[in-house]
Amino acid sequence: PTALPAHTASTSQLAAEILDVHGNRVSDDSTTTISFSISGGPGEILNPAFALAANGRAGAVLQTTGVPGKILLFAGASGLAPATFEISEYQAVPPQFTAALDPLKLVEDGPAVQLALGDLVSDGDSDRDDLSSAVSTDSAQVHLEIVDGALVATPVTPDFWGEIAATITVRDPTGLETSVPLSIAVQSRNDPPHITSTPDTVIAADVHFVYQLTATDADALTYRLLEGPRGLAFDQALQRAVWRNPSPARHPVVLAVADGEDHSYQRFQIQVGQPADLRFETQPITRARRGQLYSYQPAVANADGDALSFSLLEGPQRMRVDTQTGMLSWIPSAGSNAIVA
Repeated sequence: PTALPAHTASTSQLAAEILDVHGNRVSDDSTTTISFSISGGPGEILNPAFALAANGRAGAVLQTTGVPGKILLFAGASGLAPATFEISEYQAVPPQFTAALDPLKLVEDGPAVQLALGDLVSDGDSDRDDLSSAVSTDSAQVHLEIVDGALVATPVTPDFWGEIAATITVRDPTGLETSVPLSIAVQSRNDPPHITSTPDTVIAADVHFVYQLTATDADALTYRLLEGPRGLAFDQALQRAVWRNPSPARHPVVLAVADGEDHSYQRFQIQVGQPADLRFETQPITRARRGQLYSYQPAVANADGDALSFSLLEGPQRMRVDTQTGMLSWIPSAGSNAIVA
């Protein structure tokens, strides 16, 4: 050891090695007797003070009395240059933090933050470079480590915000240490809305285009159509885009969803092809009795034999259409209208 605590009697293992002129250990020398002694300081070498080298190495035990001071050790052997080593016995004063630690502030999903510890700790017995630091916490939301004398805190759990508790410990070379609590506050920040719907981007010219825009967010949302072809209407209350007469071409569309602070955008293009060779061959019954089941099975002329899908564009509540067969069913209440495509 290079330092020992004062007022505490202790023992330490000593080792001396025989080196050649190049500084390499002479491992085949097993005939040299090495003597250990103290030329000053509060300690003594426990018997035996002499040891026969084994593989160029010999050991002894140092007993300290606990009195503050410096111990000068001596190791020598006949025909060899001696070795000296100094050990300091420090006063039993642990390192101290100069003040309570202010809460460390992070930002949700933000960058790492550093807290330099050097200016926050003092120790009358040890140099600042001889102090070591450690950090501990039960939280897994923030990664904590000590790097080059600074605490580095990094948010690692997405969307986490709140407070966690940590403990910083500083230790001096004698093993004395001091611990202080540290509060880490992860401040929340607004997340932009997350758009969850996907539009159809390839349609025929004689098919009504209907797109229900959906998004999630903790705040109230507003919806807008920023860019679109002529005739494309957007109902902000229903968050629905409707285009009744698409024209053949490629049309860019931009929709925006806002939560009052951030925006999310959905950009896509609608490829409108030539009219499909489809037509309804039947006419629906346009009158129904309230409270009685209304049903209508449309027949469609499909010269190309393509797979068909049906959708209900407009209709009263609880009216349903089978997307594969087109069967329309409804138990009417008050009068209302429906459009099927």
